[in-house]
Amino acid sequence: MNDIMPPSEGLLDQLLPFPREWLLSDPQKAEKALNELSIEDQARCFMMYSGKDRQNLLLLSHNPYGLMQVLPDEEIYYTVKEIGPEDAYPMLSVLSTAQVQFFFDMEWWGGDKFLPERAWQWFELMDHGNDNHLLEWFKSEEFEQKIMFLQAFVKVFKRDEATDQYEGVGEKPPWTPDGVYDLFFIKEDTSGLFKRIFIQLYNEDAEIFRALMEGIIWYPITPTVEKAYQWRLSRTADRGLPDFEEAFTVYSKLNVGSLNENPPAPEDFEAEPGRQTLAPTFPLFEADPASFFGQCLSQMKDVNRFDAICWELVMLANKVIVADRLDLGSVEARRSTLKKVLGYINIGLELGAGGDIGRGEKLLSRTWMQSLFQVGYAGVMQLKWDVEALLKDHGPLVKQVAGPVIEEHLAAMIDRFPRIGVHRVAPEEEALLDEEMESEVPEIHWRDLESVEDLQRLQFLHSRVQFRARFVNMVLGLSIKDIEALSAKSRYPTALVDLDVICLTLTALAHYAMFGQVVCEPLSEEAANSFLQVIFLPSPIPGDERALNADILEPFRNRLEEMPLAWTDDDREELGRLMKEVEETLYQQFGGLPAGQSVEWHFTRGLCIQ
Repeated sequence: MNDIMPPSEGLLDQLLPFPREWLLSDPQKAEKALNELSIEDQARCFMMYSGKDRQNLLLLSHNPYGLMQVLPDEEIYYTVKEIGPEDAYPMLSVLSTAQVQFFFDMEWWGGDKFLPERAWQWFELMDHGNDNHLLEWFKSEEFEQKIMFLQAFVKVFKRDEATDQYEGVGEKPPWTPDGVYDLFFIKEDTSGLFKRIFIQLYNEDAEIFRALMEGIIWYPITPTVEKAYQWRLSRTADRGLPDFEEAFTVYSKLNVGSLNENPPAPEDFEAEPGRQTLAPTFPLFEADPASFFGQCLSQMKDVNRFDAICWELVMLANKVIVADRLDLGSVEARRSTLKKVLGYINIGLELGAGGDIGRGEKLLSRTWMQSLFQVGYAGVMQLKWDVEALLKDHGPLVKQVAGPVIEEHLAAMIDRFPRIGVHRVAPEEEALLDEEMESEVPEIHWRDLESVEDLQRLQFLHSRVQFRARFVNMVLGLSIKDIEALSAKSRYPTALVDLDVICLTLTALAHYAMFGQVVCEPLSEEAANSFLQVIFLPSPIPGDERALNADILEPFRNRLEEMPLAWTDDDREELGRLMKEVEETLYQQFGGLPAGQSVEWHFTRGLCIQ
């Protein structure tokens, strides 16, 4: 249990009672080896596989029903969704009635709204899986839910000797299984299945059949749906599926010092009274073994706590899906939610443990996953609020000095849930985007924050943008209106967006070099050419790269630091980075030009030319 699932192929070979390739290459040998195991160990083998391999293994078991009862319902549901329901009939065929109900609870509702079309889809799927499922479900489950479902598809009238005319059914002929109740099917394509079920139900338990018919006639629709939803909540609340208001409390902020201890044990997660199952493993399919959480979990020796963590992850992801108003039945929504949950837990755990894996393992062993999630959430939201405050104080100026690439990053940082931008380096790799990257970088992928490194990266970006907005405003003395006026007076650059912090600082450097003043005004072409002559030193060897004149750059930086900014050490570090970018721009734009050659300014960027 010390490796994060899903296990590697090597680990599978060690733990399975047969070589994993036997499942397809020699199923008879695999069947014999599998059925020598206890049902619990068969279930453990099941969870070492994924997708259709799980179903193939189920088909080899001599007790598939017993195997399904040892598996967690959430794991079965996730596997069916992963395979695709139409390809998972062998799994659906051996569900218990309670498990059928669990599928209905997951699929029939969008928030507090009943979804008839999807309900019918799963009604049919369960019948295709096992034609006895629906009959048993009608016999055993809560009454309002059955009435709600039937009222969406069937109209029922009690026969009256005085008339055989009914309102709202058009010219359709009635159908009756007992000569007492006339039934009309709202959608003709549902009639075949309903007729078969009603005949079976009437023959096996006429009392239930009559109760259903009377309920369809007399139960008011809206209160019935509301009652069915309340019953559904009572069944699902313990699985992390409460109503929206309760689920939304998962987004409460928690500081590191308030982490809750005394976490639950695996036996606290009974699927139903008296039925104990293995812990689910699918939440860890989205976990990164190299993450701080993954490394801490791999150190855990307490198997019971490991199992409880898996249960907690399922419950927590369910709450987040409800709180985010996502589709419970969407595999992609569940995967993305699990990634977010694991990411926030990873952040909260690393913050709580101070980056120490040993402390992190101890914290995992005694802390609720929801508490770690809330610590991570608090850290992420603090970043969002810091960026919002920056935009409130310096909004237009921030957008101007940051440029379009960073502006896009800032917009992602103030989303409902802040996101970070990465770009693909290779199919399985990604690199974080930063402000040095150009706008033409392809395939930016925005994702939720997953680590303290992500958080620090964006905090660093926030600090840099904040400094540059203050620098332009207080050191260069420019407001957004001043920059717009400067653009109007400049022939180059032609676009306002190009007057970013690099262009403004480089223009101020040129004025300082030529006139001894730190100002931002357009340069004449003669002054700009003269600046390039003095800022680049002559190359001792013709054709070699020319060095920049430190006798100009260093005094310029010193002059900047004399300006009223209440300079801190962090500010001085940021100024150093800014000056480095200014120097790089000089080299890129003008370093390759032969000394004394006239410049075609419309092909360059970095200086304001009048």
